[in-house]
Amino acid sequence: MRSPVRISLLLLLGLWLQGISTPAAEAKVSDSVLEGLGPAQFILDLADGSRFLGTSETMLLSISLNRNRLDIPWRRVRSLLLETNSLQGILLLRNGERLIGEINLGRIELKTVVGKISVRRDLIREIRPTFSDRKQELNAKPQARVYYDEPMVEGHSFREWIGQTRATGTGIMKDDLEERPKEQDEITAEENVRRIGAAGVPFLLHLIRRGNGASAVFGFRILRELAQDAVPELQILMENPDDFTVRCATRALGAIGSSATNAIPALVDQLQRGNLTAAESLGEIGREAGPAIPIILYWQQQAAVTYDQPLIKALGEIGGVEALPSLMHILERIWAGYSDGKSDMNENQENRERVTIIAIGKLGVNAAPAVPLLAKKLRETDLASLSHLNRTIALVEALGNIGPASKEAMPILQKLTQTSERPFFRLQERTKTALARIGSP
Repeated sequence: MRSPVRISLLLLLGLWLQGISTPAAEAKVSDSVLEGLGPAQFILDLADGSRFLGTSETMLLSISLNRNRLDIPWRRVRSLLLETNSLQGILLLRNGERLIGEINLGRIELKTVVGKISVRRDLIREIRPTFSDRKQELNAKPQARVYYDEPMVEGHSFREWIGQTRATGTGIMKDDLEERPKEQDEITAEENVRRIGAAGVPFLLHLIRRGNGASAVFGFRILRELAQDAVPELQILMENPDDFTVRCATRALGAIGSSATNAIPALVDQLQRGNLTAAESLGEIGREAGPAIPIILYWQQQAAVTYDQPLIKALGEIGGVEALPSLMHILERIWAGYSDGKSDMNENQENRERVTIIAIGKLGVNAAPAVPLLAKKLRETDLASLSHLNRTIALVEALGNIGPASKEAMPILQKLTQTSERPFFRLQERTKTALARIGSP
């Protein structure tokens, strides 16, 4: 194997980090440490969505920390994220450390299967080094990929099938999408997306890097457990300098659901830093995200948080008895503001009310202390009003989900089963289901 072209990389990170005063000499890595490792293969993701893979013998990354120069082996680097139109960047190490500062980087030259390439620093969004055993590397061929091939099935692209599925519905809430039966074309589309399966994950990650993360989230929601290999990469993308990329990567982890449990610590870290989207994603992962409850409660109580529905949903999906007082307090405050009967809730408050009722119901038997509050509101609601239909259904289902502890609400629930008008048929069916869950009086 011919000697690959060396890449000369000089990265200067101007940082004020407490506790870092390691002399440069202590960070030098001897040749013996690197013995047995083959040339580094660098993955370059460009700002326009292109990707290059190539090899280099370069093994050290020179950085400046608090006026000390360090030579860090590339094998200890997980990712280098570069901001567009800025000298700022983020260096992520494999041991979990993160360094943020100014980066001075010129062109990067790689040897790829399409020849030698030279890429300007301002075109690069992310650099990731990978290494292999030298013996294996001797027999390996360098690879390059200038763009991602979008998977196809049945003559249609991955994105076309995703666009025809239920995941891209425009309902106010995910629950609304689950209420109506799926059309046959939706069923076919989901089947074809899952036929593509894990082979489509690299393309979905590519969409997030290119700033088209909304489509990617829809795809991850359909693939669910088939996309679990994307979890490590999505955690890296949550450290991206671009806020939209961070939000999309966060939502994608929630879309993968319980198969993304390994990402719980990273999502909790995002939540601690104020990324409230992480709360909803933790909720979608489920009960294993329990350690996040105190942080969710903290943010929910902050006056500066004007849109707290993701936090409320997460309390219902994850929480136990410790989440109930906060959820009940939210409902009491909402209802106290409209108790005079002279003003109507705006759309945001109606959605917030419904989300909170649903969250209480998802706590199941742990929400038994909320039964008097829910039953009282159900008795006070004008059951003949279509404008209150969504609230009534939410209350009925919440009482049913709580179970036998909701027996005191049975008289009003039984009254609802006698409604025969067509607009209330759905309410009648939900009430019968709730009564069955509560059991005999």
